[in-house]
Amino acid sequence: MLFESGEEVDFALFPAAELGELSDVDAVFVLRPGYRVLLDRIGPAERFAELAARPREPPPRDLAQLSHDFWHHALWAAKKLRRGEVWIAWRSCNS
Repeated sequence: MLFESGEEVDFALFPAAELGELSDVDAVFVLRPGYRVLLDRIGPAERFAELAARPREPPPRDLAQLSHDFWHHALWAAKKLRRGEVWIAWRSCNS
């Protein structure tokens, strides 16, 4: 949600039945930058604090995939630019 003042609020919803097993890297990415529990009737605040304290680095497999994807698109954009397909090269670098 984006307010007129420029402040932004994201609402992350986690299934209550899965709070005990919540250890997914995605949860760390959501919680690490900062969060606030507004209502805690079932006790997720402790679990969220534990997850938010974890390092935010992606697993090595994900980092390797991201690196391969980056280089693939960089080379692909260079090929398109060399062919004179400037718009496609630009979109590849900026998307």
